[in-house]
Amino acid sequence: MEKNDRKRKIIMLAAGVAVVAVMSLFWAHGRLDDQRSAAENAMNDTVRCGQLAKQIRSLRTQPTRVQSQELQNTEFSQRIETAAKKAGIARQNLIRITPDPARQIDRTPYKRKPTRVSFNRVTMPQLVAFLLELSAEEAGPEVTRLRLTEAGTNNNKEVWIVEVTLTYLIYAPRPTSPMRAS
Repeated sequence: MEKNDRKRKIIMLAAGVAVVAVMSLFWAHGRLDDQRSAAENAMNDTVRCGQLAKQIRSLRTQPTRVQSQELQNTEFSQRIETAAKKAGIARQNLIRITPDPARQIDRTPYKRKPTRVSFNRVTMPQLVAFLLELSAEEAGPEVTRLRLTEAGTNNNKEVWIVEVTLTYLIYAPRPTSPMRAS
C-alpha cells in the first residue's frame, strides 16, 4: 500500500509539474505576443515619425503667408491707407506708396512683391500700430526694410520720417510646357 501511495504522490507531483509547465508556456506565449505587438506598434510609430519629420522639413522651406495672386496696386494701396488711418496716421503724412515689380524667388513657385511706403512726421506708437494692423491680415506683408529719420517733435512727441518696404509673397507656379506627341 505504501508503494501505491508513493506512486500516486509521484503521479500527482508529475501532473502538478506538468500543469505548471503548461501554464508557464501559455503565460510566456502571451507575454511574447504582447512584446511582438509592442514592437510592431513602435515600428509603425517610428515610420510615422519619419513621415512627419519629412513633412515638417518640407513645410519649413515654404512661406507661411502667401497670396494666391498678385494684388492690384490700388487694392494694396487701399490696405496701406486703411491701416495708416486705423493707426492714427493723418492722410497728409502718408507721402508715397511705390510698388516694385514682383520677382521670382530662385527656382521656387513663389514671387516676392515689395512695396515702398514713405511717411512724414509719424510717432513710434503710430508706426507700430500701422505695422501690426497690416501684419494681422491673412497673408499680410512682412517688413523687409525699415529706415527711420528723426523729424523733431510734434505736441511734445518725437516724430519720424519713415521709409518702410512691405513685401508679400505670391504663389505663382511657372506654367508647364505641354508634352509633344511623338
